[in-house]
Amino acid sequence: MNRTDNNQIEILFVVLGFLLLIGFAVWIKKIFEIPLDIAINTGIKIVIWIALISFIIWYFRSNFNVIKLTTPLMLSLLWCSFFPILDYKAGIRDNFPIKIEPEWYGTAFWQFIIFLAINGIGYGIIYYQNKRNNDYY
Repeated sequence: MNRTDNNQIEILFVVLGFLLLIGFAVWIKKIFEIPLDIAINTGIKIVIWIALISFIIWYFRSNFNVIKLTTPLMLSLLWCSFFPILDYKAGIRDNFPIKIEPEWYGTAFWQFIIFLAINGIGYGIIYYQNKRNNDYY
């Protein structure tokens, strides 16, 4: 029997994951026309949230209610990972000597309102579906 204790496959997966993350960050940079450091910051958050959502779907694949009840929250938290891009596009810059009034989508108030809207619409749809499927009041 041939037994080797090398970990070349793990190193290959780490390198491949790193290259995919860099490629994803470059794609985000080109799509949104933002600096690379903001694209890497956002790309890491997006990949982590998509991996977490995928794990929850895979782990609870037999219990659809858990997936259904966590989907609006997960989507709204995925929305939060786009905040660095929105801040940059709205005109918010770190270490910039001139302070300008940011666009409406760059303020924390409207980002929070959109976060609540995603949750409200998502859980409203779930409530409507549950109420429609029940025959009693």
